[in-house]
Amino acid sequence: MHLTNQGSKLNGITGTLTIFSGGFLNGGSNYDIDIRSTGTLIMECGNVTARDVTFSNGSTVSVCSTAVFNINGNFENKNNSDNITMNGTMNISGSYTNGTGASIGGTGSINVTAGPVTNPGNTFGCQGMDPCGGSFPCSIVYPCNFALSNEMKSFEVKKEGAMATLKWITTNENNNEYFNIERSANGMDFEAIQRVEGSGTTTEQKMYTAVDESPMEGINYYRLNQVNFDGGNQYSEIRTVTISSTVSVTLYPNPITDEKARLKITGEENGKFYIEIRDYSGRNTYLKKELIYDRQNSTINLDEIQAIPNGVYIAAVKTDKYVYNEMLIIAR
Repeated sequence: MHLTNQGSKLNGITGTLTIFSGGFLNGGSNYDIDIRSTGTLIMECGNVTARDVTFSNGSTVSVCSTAVFNINGNFENKNNSDNITMNGTMNISGSYTNGTGASIGGTGSINVTAGPVTNPGNTFGCQGMDPCGGSFPCSIVYPCNFALSNEMKSFEVKKEGAMATLKWITTNENNNEYFNIERSANGMDFEAIQRVEGSGTTTEQKMYTAVDESPMEGINYYRLNQVNFDGGNQYSEIRTVTISSTVSVTLYPNPITDEKARLKITGEENGKFYIEIRDYSGRNTYLKKELIYDRQNSTINLDEIQAIPNGVYIAAVKTDKYVYNEMLIIAR
């Protein structure tokens, strides 16, 4: 039986074709299946073998969990065809195409022997990308998995003057949307300071470089948070670099046992700086103030300390080039 369009001789399926359990439809490598916009294919645990298979927008296809759909040629789910449920197994010898706006759901697997795979649509949650990464044979399974991992060959951080330069190399990337560069003063509490776009899905080696122009005074801890298009993420190892300068900052007394606190800055240039006092989690800010540093008058009273309750805080002093973090204890 030939089920593809043959012009005026025989059109594709526009009605309902049901393959019941124990039954099969065998078209071998000679016959195609074309499910049109009003057509329905139901595989109630029966098996189907055909050459090229096409599902049109508006078609309905349901494949049960124990059914096997063997395609000896190419498969195409056309643009906006989104009523396809694959709970069984689909084996494709040729190419796999899932068009724009098209969707294939279910809890089954799609095995592609030779490829290529074109997937601007959604296959088991893999959306807008090749879940095989150009590597065949490939199995696309529910939930969306990837043939490749995001593999990092190296990651290093170096001090260059008053700045920190980060360089890393990947050997494989899969569904990689971007990297967040995260920095910490203590190696535990990280915050994102910069975003670098990823390369999507590729088997080519990629090199990345980023510069932190305002690292903190002292030890800086860095890590990379690699984020996928689907929201999945993974972290790199942590790297450190130590930044020192001719500027020094002292907040005293520490611990603060009365209502007085002073900030002393020693440096070569006059200018603006900012002070922030946050709780140790970093979520709540108790003081945020802009001040002017003058070498002739380098000690500044912080009267606002009176309004801050007892506790453990992080005092951050920021200049144009540096950030200084210090633990501050208030224990009146």
